Amino acid sequence: MHTLLVVKSSWTELLSLVAHAAVVAGFAPCFSSGCIAQSGAEPIDQFSGAVQRPAQMVRGVDQPAEPGEWWTAGSVFEGTGLYPKFHTRHGTDWFRLYRHPSFNPVRILFNNEGSKGETSQATALAIYNETASAASEYYQAGARDFIVLNEPNIEGWPNLWSSAEEFGIVFKELCRLYSETFPSIHLWFPGLSPSSSGGYGPPQDEFIARALSAAWGKESFGEVYDAFDGAPPFYGVAMHAYTDRVWEGQEQNAVNDLISKVYSFRSRHQWRYGPLLIGEFSVNRPGPSEYKAKVYKMFYEELSSIGNVFGAYSFTASWGPTDDANQEGWFPNGIHSEYKRLIGFE
Repeated sequence: MHTLLVVKSSWTELLSLVAHAAVVAGFAPCFSSGCIAQSGAEPIDQFSGAVQRPAQMVRGVDQPAEPGEWWTAGSVFEGTGLYPKFHTRHGTDWFRLYRHPSFNPVRILFNNEGSKGETSQATALAIYNETASAASEYYQAGARDFIVLNEPNIEGWPNLWSSAEEFGIVFKELCRLYSETFPSIHLWFPGLSPSSSGGYGPPQDEFIARALSAAWGKESFGEVYDAFDGAPPFYGVAMHAYTDRVWEGQEQNAVNDLISKVYSFRSRHQWRYGPLLIGEFSVNRPGPSEYKAKVYKMFYEELSSIGNVFGAYSFTASWGPTDDANQEGWFPNGIHSEYKRLIGFE
């Protein structure tokens, strides 16, 4: 058993080196020419048939914040049974290496410092034009599940939208643009910051109700689902959940806090049966890595019993020390090592 694991690790490292060499040599696929940089381009669909849904909930971690961090933080996905939530802009070499067999959510990244168009539709088109090429690269590599942006009650506020209603119209238009270009795409409503203040947008629940109302005249995901007879413009919904409970011996208390937030979200937004993704979760206060690893393992296990949760992704594999005051990074804080110990990987 141990020999097989060593072989797997060595083979993975070899693939990493090959992928890196391909990039350096200029042989990696490149879509930077903007092959679909304008709305109305020919649809891209090289894969036939529906994507198989995961037989079990996917346990994962948000990918490293910076492309260069993959070379070290990629170890978070070695021997743990964990898979990344990917981001566009980083290229697909790591996607091809660490992808899950059937479910690989990709977060669409864009320039938060951009500016509004004359209308929300114009804003959406500008975002689409900036992001479609990178999305195409992942789509052609086999990705089908894309999270449309991230925490819009913080990111993009107020440069691109200054109300939940404006974002609702932008999201609706983006769903149309992406779906026209990528016929088999599954679009996910983005996770929001559960609470926001200090000049940012409204907190999660209010933001969602107002955005959906502006876009489709409904205040919950379930109502939109029913209005479209079970085929709404978006396929699923992402949510973010955090706990600040870091008390020795109280891991179950932290897990209960996270689980209660998932159940509350499903109930409040009438999304008990539609596809749900925990796009980010963490103990977002400084604390021992062994404590956090245990909380995350228990959370994965309890989430597995909730039938509509497709995957859960802890925040985050790695990010810079100046951003990681709460010690959330798995690799720099050794959470991955403690997690491997808990699951018996040696």
